Amino acid sequence: MSTITLGRLISQSLFLASLLLTGAKATAASVDVVYPVGDSKGGELQISATVEAVQHSQLATQQAGLLAELFVEVGDKVESGAPLLALDSELAKLELNEARASLKAAEVAQEEAERLYKELKALASKKFVAATRISERRAQLAQSQAELSRQQASLAIREEQLRRHTLYAPFDGIIAQRLVNIGEWVNQQSAVLSLVQGDALRLKLAIPQEYFQQLQLGAEVSITADHDNRKTLNAHIDRIVPVSDNQSRAFVAYITIPDNAGLNVGMSAIVNIALSDESTQRLWLPKSAIKQHPDGGASVFAVENGKAQRHIIQIEEQESERVAITGAPAGKAYVKSGVELLQDGDELTIARSKEPGQ
Repeated sequence: MSTITLGRLISQSLFLASLLLTGAKATAASVDVVYPVGDSKGGELQISATVEAVQHSQLATQQAGLLAELFVEVGDKVESGAPLLALDSELAKLELNEARASLKAAEVAQEEAERLYKELKALASKKFVAATRISERRAQLAQSQAELSRQQASLAIREEQLRRHTLYAPFDGIIAQRLVNIGEWVNQQSAVLSLVQGDALRLKLAIPQEYFQQLQLGAEVSITADHDNRKTLNAHIDRIVPVSDNQSRAFVAYITIPDNAGLNVGMSAIVNIALSDESTQRLWLPKSAIKQHPDGGASVFAVENGKAQRHIIQIEEQESERVAITGAPAGKAYVKSGVELLQDGDELTIARSKEPGQ
């Protein structure tokens, strides 16, 4: 056998070996699958939500300065327009007095310019004064009037600057936090008080995206406080934000809490939402078929054309060995176990299949 022939055989052998290795790497994962058992949830969705205030503001002063007085303390109820704190305003008061004096001087100068103009105008009618003198007096009068307007504006600025040394409540509410002490320097960008509108509360709901078509504005809801499940409140959804968060795959809805509901900001509650006439299909799968995500979400993998197809799901109910989920289609074969390392699009072969009821 020639050296060329021997080299050709070695090359062919290496090529075949590389093909075998490539085929081994591409071998599809062998999995057991199960077909889910479906039921209907009957047009109601239950979600946990947190009570929040419609208005919850971190208040800051419009002027920098030294904190001189505090008129409120944490827990106080205040009305809109009530003074909350005051900065040291001695310098602002002096500047205001200076502006008042300048305005008074401008008023006197304007009155004198007007008197001289009228006097000279009377003489000019008898041809005792040249026309150029009249023009000079008219210009001086206009200049004094402009100076008067400038001093009026300057006084208004000083009055506003003095007013800004006091912080006023922008709405009725409760002082939730005090972030400064008397004698501290306050900057315009720094929060000094936290004000919560205690009589206007709402629930903020994060609703899974698969319910978007079934949720309607004005849908009836029942609210049960976690701290007291004996009392149920009736309300309705009055605002839906039709934008889904790209991390949680949920959209936001708001519910205005009725007056005298006994709920406060930060409390949790369970909300039962009446969905549209279309019932919500739930699927029961083994717990081993659920892949838990670090962010608290979950997913399952269906076998579609020999590949893993991931579905983000919502867990609705749990039993000892199985869970009820929504967000995944019925009639599919789902990977039963070993889903922790499985990725969307992985090649799969079915080793064993379990039909519903088996």
